[in-house]
Amino acid sequence: MTTTNSDLYSPAPGWYRDPGTGQPGYWDGMRWANPAPSFQPLGPTHIGYGTPAALPNADGGGLSGGLSGSPLGFGEAISSAFRNMLTIRGRASRSAYWWFQLFYVLAYVGLLFGTTAMFYNIDPSGGLGSIVMLVALIPMIIAMFTLTARRLHDSGRSAHFLWLYLIPIVGPIVLFVFTLLPSEGPNRFGPGQPVHAQMPYPVA
Repeated sequence: MTTTNSDLYSPAPGWYRDPGTGQPGYWDGMRWANPAPSFQPLGPTHIGYGTPAALPNADGGGLSGGLSGSPLGFGEAISSAFRNMLTIRGRASRSAYWWFQLFYVLAYVGLLFGTTAMFYNIDPSGGLGSIVMLVALIPMIIAMFTLTARRLHDSGRSAHFLWLYLIPIVGPIVLFVFTLLPSEGPNRFGPGQPVHAQMPYPVA
């Protein structure tokens, strides 16, 4: 059987279909076991814990880079957030989340000054500028909402924790702490970051 390299993801140990042979094989969490443990899967369709789970591979179990919990740069984080603004499934790394937070703050400040300067002579009360600003912010607010859900997934928590926003003061503080937590590793929301992003050394 083939072994992994540093670009592969590391799901939990279990039986998977070896992409090198196409046959069920045992993944010990780091590499394909050769020889495999003495016990055998229940059948050719018994993958992992009885479900047809995604195989250890470089595409994050069928999730794109922006949904697999991979670290992203500033531009990648912005494009990923807008591209997946209607998607709650998957994961978002801390870098993907906080780079977009920075973009949101910069965009908010830019829109605030821009709309004030643009519409002040037309509407000194600021009402028209506020409407234009709100319309421009709606896509970013939606993207931030779903991105936060994926950040919760990445730390092993359900998106239902977003209801904490309804609890004044305490709720937002708890969610803020959750967004600071590191990636959990492989969980029910996806395989998580590549092995080389979690380990201090490459896996052979």
